[in-house]
Amino acid sequence: MKLLTWKKPFPPSLCYRKASIMPSKSASHSWHVFTATDDNNFQTPYENGHELYTMEICMTDLDPILARKFFRRPGDEKTGDSAGKEMTELTGICDINPEALICDFAFDPCGYSMNGIDGDRYSTIHVTPEDGFSYASYECVGSIEDDAVHMIRKVVQIFRPGTISVSTTCSDYSHQIWTRIAGAVEAMGLKCRSCTMDEFPEASGVVFQTFTTRRKSN
Repeated sequence: MKLLTWKKPFPPSLCYRKASIMPSKSASHSWHVFTATDDNNFQTPYENGHELYTMEICMTDLDPILARKFFRRPGDEKTGDSAGKEMTELTGICDINPEALICDFAFDPCGYSMNGIDGDRYSTIHVTPEDGFSYASYECVGSIEDDAVHMIRKVVQIFRPGTISVSTTCSDYSHQIWTRIAGAVEAMGLKCRSCTMDEFPEASGVVFQTFTTRRKSN
């Protein structure tokens, strides 16, 4: 394995730097975070008076029936763009944020990638659906007040994973967004196994949660 090193110095204006490894109860799941902030330029992002958050969801052990939707049909003679659009409609990804402009692509013989833009918001999905090591990720920027629960419910419905890791970045813990996320995910048959929080000076807070199906003993 080749280790990559950063040889250039950080700009002197980056006054606040912090690295953190956020653990979970499972040794195979942790979240690595590094922040570097220029305190003269930092501003909490808002939209229509609502604070925005970043949510990153990593999923493994996808439902095999749902994962089959991310396989191309042999000899379909479609382009990656047209096959990707079909997958977006077939799986319900188009319903996560119906207002988003989506650029999607289907790989051959399987796999999927999507980027969505809705004003200042973005979303992205990557899927490797093969049995035995299936994986999907979803990342988005959204508003705490109106759509965190909707988005994560739709994502869980689309993939039905056996294990989920959720990292949420926001500047204000008082919203207790992690309780809304846990409530939404647990209502769909998964159990919160760990919840870790960390503060990053002059930047934001990060909450890292892991979930597994209730039949698992992690």
